Amino acid sequence: MSETRFDAFLATQLTKWLETRVTAGERYQFRSSDSSNTTRMISQLRASASGFIDVHGTTIPFLEIGGIRLLCVAHSDTPDVTGGFNENYISMLRDRVAEQDEVFQLTSLLIIHNSLLDTLVNSAIDLASSSAPWSPTEVQYSLLQLATAAGNSGNVYKCLLQWQAEVIADEGGSVFGFRRIHDSIAEQQDLDLRPLGLFNDSGLTDMDKPQQIKRRLEDIRVLPWRFT
Repeated sequence: MSETRFDAFLATQLTKWLETRVTAGERYQFRSSDSSNTTRMISQLRASASGFIDVHGTTIPFLEIGGIRLLCVAHSDTPDVTGGFNENYISMLRDRVAEQDEVFQLTSLLIIHNSLLDTLVNSAIDLASSSAPWSPTEVQYSLLQLATAAGNSGNVYKCLLQWQAEVIADEGGSVFGFRRIHDSIAEQQDLDLRPLGLFNDSGLTDMDKPQQIKRRLEDIRVLPWRFT
């Protein structure tokens, strides 16, 4: 199973949402508390890049969406995020994007971070806010559409998604909490609950009532219900 499957899904969510919204000079931000998730996501964006701009010898990847080049960077003051930049460097990019001159013409900026610094979050559109592409609500909705196409396993996945959405809401988590469920759905193979911390139960796919499925899932739970 590809380690970047879920990150590719999120990248698609982002580009579709921005197609009719992206504007030059705009800033977008997303808070990720786990450095490995941040590294995976920024690596996916770099791999999917339409091109790169050169900023004093440093290459910055961009996605070209609606004629605008969305520069994609991660913030980190330590080496725990591969390819991350410190606050000062991102502040420079923010200012240059706002100025819209030279190589920064027709650009906007995406910052993935784990910070409350005004430099990063002020006046930037939060991609995890309600109705934004990386909000738990929007991602859950898209995953429910995928689950609908998962045959007899679909009803089970729908219950799993609802459970995980409740955990994310209760703990203030991010959409990365859906990673394991997404990858299980995307495999489109026989239902295998073991990666989700549950015993396999062949009888689950024969059930069609949500409450019945939820009760059976409670019975076969092995690990605390939490995906990161």
